Amino acid sequence: MLSQDKELPPVFIIPGAGGLSNDYYELALELQNNYCVYCPEMYGTVPGEVPLETISDIAALNIKWMKEVQPEGPYRLIGHSFGAYPAFEMARQLEQKGDEVAFTAILDEYATLHCLIDENAQINALKLAADYLRDFDIIRHPFPEWFVGLADELYDLPLKQLAGKIAELLKEHLPEKSEDIDFTTSLINLRIYNAHMSYHPDVKLQGELIIFRSAQNEEHEAGAMGWAPYGESVNTIELQDGHGMRGNENARIIAGQILLKDISITPSTPGLNG
Repeated sequence: MLSQDKELPPVFIIPGAGGLSNDYYELALELQNNYCVYCPEMYGTVPGEVPLETISDIAALNIKWMKEVQPEGPYRLIGHSFGAYPAFEMARQLEQKGDEVAFTAILDEYATLHCLIDENAQINALKLAADYLRDFDIIRHPFPEWFVGLADELYDLPLKQLAGKIAELLKEHLPEKSEDIDFTTSLINLRIYNAHMSYHPDVKLQGELIIFRSAQNEEHEAGAMGWAPYGESVNTIELQDGHGMRGNENARIIAGQILLKDISITPSTPGLNG
């Protein structure tokens, strides 16, 4: 939970491919006067958890968690980046079972998810690993020769063994950072699984579909980043800042527009914190 007032109607933020909630505190602050904000972290972020393999499975687990908090609709969903696909799929599954979805907000993502890792799985896994290892200050550029040579060690390994092998080799060379490596490789593993997924919406949602598009993203697909055919009511709102949700104006704009669209509540502080 990112905000604490359980008397307010819940809103659920579905995180991007990294699976963590820490990018959404600013958005939660902007929403907290009108909603109780939840952000369920993706299964697989905890060491030892095996990530799910399809968007449908992620959505179903999120719905299970969500209904423990809010047994009945109307449900309010926000999906950022990769999280747009589980959010849309959650809305689809909920409506299919007769639940009401007040709105599904898509934060800067196109309507079709393509598999990002194919014949270059090992190289792409190493690139993901390098990003996380740098971010968590485990190793940095210039990377040591043993790390650069990991591609040979990973060659021909199946999906489910890549992150485990990376962790094994990191611990061999950096035993003093074993605990950090466990956490970091769980995130790497999650990203590898997510990069293998594909998804394309195939129904039209009954609830409001709100598309937030960064001005830095070119409109390559016709109509609302490709989402226009998949909602009875689709609104597109442009964000002047980039794809990220921290340190910019995105959170304020998103919160304000969601409050304008959510006719089921009376905004106490429309789109502003404090």
